[in-house]
Amino acid sequence: MRILWLVNDPLPDLAAILGITATTGGGWLTALSQGLSSEESIELGIASRVPYGKPLDISLKGIRYFTVPAPRKGFGLLYPTNDMLFRYQEIVDQFSPDVIHVHGTEWYGGLVTVGNRMGYPTIVSLQGLIDHHRRHFLGQLGFFDILRSRTLKEWLMFGGLWRQRWQWSRRAIVEREIIRGHQIFDGRTLWDRAQLRRLNPDALYFQCQRVVRQEFFKREWFLSTVNRHTIFTSSASYPLKGFHVLVRAVAILRREFPDVRVRVPLASFKVPTDKNDLFAQMRGDGYSNYLAGLIDKLDVGNHIVPLGQLSGEEMANEMEHAHVFALSSFVENSPNAMAEALTVGVPSVVSLAGGIPSLIDDGRDALGFPPGDEAVLAEQIRHIFHDDSLAIQLSRAGRETARLRHSPEAIVQRMVEIYRAVAHKGLLVEKV
Repeated sequence: MRILWLVNDPLPDLAAILGITATTGGGWLTALSQGLSSEESIELGIASRVPYGKPLDISLKGIRYFTVPAPRKGFGLLYPTNDMLFRYQEIVDQFSPDVIHVHGTEWYGGLVTVGNRMGYPTIVSLQGLIDHHRRHFLGQLGFFDILRSRTLKEWLMFGGLWRQRWQWSRRAIVEREIIRGHQIFDGRTLWDRAQLRRLNPDALYFQCQRVVRQEFFKREWFLSTVNRHTIFTSSASYPLKGFHVLVRAVAILRREFPDVRVRVPLASFKVPTDKNDLFAQMRGDGYSNYLAGLIDKLDVGNHIVPLGQLSGEEMANEMEHAHVFALSSFVENSPNAMAEALTVGVPSVVSLAGGIPSLIDDGRDALGFPPGDEAVLAEQIRHIFHDDSLAIQLSRAGRETARLRHSPEAIVQRMVEIYRAVAHKGLLVEKV
């Protein structure tokens, strides 16, 4: 059975050949592609957009990769160009798939197959849903918070958080077109199933969890080897991820735990030493500016450790040695970082937002808190810092839950079952 994936960005093996940096997200795609490529019954092809360049057709480690040249600004375009549509059609004609699998609705990939444009059975994976996420993009930041944090560059270029939220609203229009223009979807949580029913009540829905990368299965958290009072979180990229909530929680925790630390990758905020430095005002973005100001105001700079981009192995190492993993987002579907943390076994405190309540048993394998509530977030972390028996219980239960849910072998077999059903027009699937 030939399966053709349509993905937004090149996977690491292809990125290495192209000489470009692979994206940090989507590690589960790499893990799933490796599992499927080892299945004798599956021939996997993956088409991804790349900036400019020439169309490429290459086989690597049992997977056939195709590239779709796109203008650089095409990564922000709402619709694929005619040349891109022609290239996608060329790939489909060459590969002749039994099933096309579109990964995600956030960008325009699903427009390639909307309304059965390519003439092959198609399934669309629900990942983040822009139509709902945009409502939480600003992460409860107030008008004056956003106004004061705008950089000079954002003023001059009419950029900033408000413009980004407007861009998400435009993307939501495209996403609704994608969801309404397809029949079959896969997802993981009550939340994504509910959002799908809202937008397309006649859709068919499969449930399948995501594969967690092997780096995280190889690690195991032990209380005896952790760095006490160290918190690891996975993102501070934009307000929806709620890093500012965690910063406020740290300001509460440091009263009792003066050595508390938060380690966070891909952090671009930096408290300026000279607030009148014009070049400092030009750099960065509004949210990074806001975080820098908040950290300065709360005097918690010594408690925040910004890290660079981390590989999967480095992420697993951070989780193995953290006392707590914290996820403070205002909305998520099925966050990869949380799945990875539970697989390692690091005690986790997570926002009870979106699909997360479908994935944890609050109080048994993780501790939850209301989105945006830094006081409860701090209190739940405090419980783990104080109670070693609770930390060990959460670690064991979370690890057991995650390793069953994210078993690569089980998920690969489930995905093969889904592809067979989709190839036969959705047999063995219920309506949403």
